[in-house]
Amino acid sequence: MNASQRLFDRFEKAGPSWLPIIVLSLIGLIATIACVHSIAGLGE
Repeated sequence: MNASQRLFDRFEKAGPSWLPIIVLSLIGLIATIACVHSIAGLGE
């Protein structure tokens, strides 16, 4: 929790507060696509 909080603080100083949100959203989106691809691959 503390490490992620420190990372978030670094993002806050680096740029706008919406930057970490976009980064997390992109990571989530990529993970979702990877999961769907692996499930589709197993289904075949």
